[in-house]
Amino acid sequence: MSGSTLVQIQEEIEEISKDLKAFVEARDIVRRRVIEVRDQTRRLTPLTQWSGTDAVLGSLDLSVNAMERTIEELRQIEKAMQNQRKFRVLDGGEDGSEG
Repeated sequence: MSGSTLVQIQEEIEEISKDLKAFVEARDIVRRRVIEVRDQTRRLTPLTQWSGTDAVLGSLDLSVNAMERTIEELRQIEKAMQNQRKFRVLDGGEDGSEG
């Protein structure tokens, strides 16, 4: 994030937060459906037995965790940028006194 401005960091947090919300909602929808059909015996290939179901849920979990970590890192960068103090550079002689 070298060279990024505070506004860019904040915009990135906002965008990743939107992505995170979408992935969490998708994961929750799939999980609810899995729970809903887990005891059904009348289907030939229940959702709970599809190999892709576990893969999708696992991928969503990994993505959600990565996004959460990224947002936390960006928030730490944002906080550091907000708390950064400005110092005036003094041009002095070898003894440090102002010229």
